Amino acid sequence: MNSLLKQKELPKILVCFFGVWFAASAVLNDFLLAAGLAVFASGAFAFWLLTSGKRKAAKKARVLEKSLPFALLSISSELGYNSDFEKVLENAARQNHGLFSDGLKKALAEVKQSGASVQEALLHFSESYSSTQLKRAISQLIAAFEQGSRKASAENLKKLASELLARQRIESKEFNSKLALFSLLFITISAVIPALFQSFVIVGSAFLDLEFSPLQVLLIGAVAFPVLDAFVILLVLEKTPEFLKGK
Repeated sequence: MNSLLKQKELPKILVCFFGVWFAASAVLNDFLLAAGLAVFASGAFAFWLLTSGKRKAAKKARVLEKSLPFALLSISSELGYNSDFEKVLENAARQNHGLFSDGLKKALAEVKQSGASVQEALLHFSESYSSTQLKRAISQLIAAFEQGSRKASAENLKKLASELLARQRIESKEFNSKLALFSLLFITISAVIPALFQSFVIVGSAFLDLEFSPLQVLLIGAVAFPVLDAFVILLVLEKTPEFLKGK
């Protein structure tokens, strides 16, 4: 909670509170109910700010993991020819393996400039990401460096890469099944519910003695429903595996 008390966070929460309170008051014509909605919205926003660091670290790890299997396959193929270990790492660092290649570059620079051992540099690389997959890969690389048998190490790396690719295929199938539900939810929010709301406004005004001001109808139709649509789109983007997003 201390991070929420920083000066740069409190103004954001206050803006959220008063913005929601003003908008809800204009729509509902009820200051107490609008204040309750504003408290809920600002609390949710504060929680989002509080957990933003963990979300960014998790996203960074997922971005690294999407190219990790292909990097391990490349390394294993070179180790299979009994190539020099550091030369293999240099080749992997020059290749386009995203954050994994960037991490190898920093590790190799640490070895050359700071005099750290290869094991220490690779461990520092693994500790900079919250990724179990990376830690497993680094453990295999360290074992390959310490062991004399390059071919045995290459086979272990290949097995790990195959396991990670299999996991990506499973995640892809799970996301495809969820995507159908998200698509149905988006159609419902963007088309079905607005049509039902318009019918409810017409019938309610004519037969049920329900009154909606023009401003309320305008804000609900032009603001509330598009915000819900945007929320569904953001949810789909959040749930999409990084390896399906491309570069």
